[in-house]
Amino acid sequence: MKMNLLMAMLLTGGTVAQANEVPTITNGQATTITAAPVLYRTGAGGITFTTPKANAEKIIGAPVNRDTSVVSHYANGMWVVWNDEAPYTAYSMGMESSYAGELALPAPYNAITLNGLLKEPFTEADPLGTKFLRELYRFHEGAGADYDCIAEKTCWARKTPDRYFVLAIPRMNLLVKNGSLARIVLKSE
Repeated sequence: MKMNLLMAMLLTGGTVAQANEVPTITNGQATTITAAPVLYRTGAGGITFTTPKANAEKIIGAPVNRDTSVVSHYANGMWVVWNDEAPYTAYSMGMESSYAGELALPAPYNAITLNGLLKEPFTEADPLGTKFLRELYRFHEGAGADYDCIAEKTCWARKTPDRYFVLAIPRMNLLVKNGSLARIVLKSE
């Protein structure tokens, strides 16, 4: 059930009930945490995958919208799928266009924010950005220079019908559209 919900959110713009509705920052709430980095295998927005929901909402604020009892949207541009059992920690986190924190990337890219340009990996010779995907995997997973995550089936790249490019490594999906980073999804496992 959780993976189906996660894929639905990934492909519909982060929400199951209302596709492409992105929360906005209101009354200055959460302005400091929107710039917290996106940390692979760890979390974003100043919370981690081990932060209980009650503590997380003291950091990122109360939800501005809920799709279900486990999916919450926050003013900092994040959505969280919460585990449905105590201590209610994050199962996955998504960052939308209003989230300002950076994601570290391998050289020569270094770091990127949502809406940042990511055109270089997608060329006529490599339309799915597979060279970049292999570098991204090696960088975040600490694999050796010869490790080929595509051949080993530990990463994948696809183009969706709505023209997103999805780059997936074990605990993160990047969605790229029109040459810019449109969405980041982190997974706890």
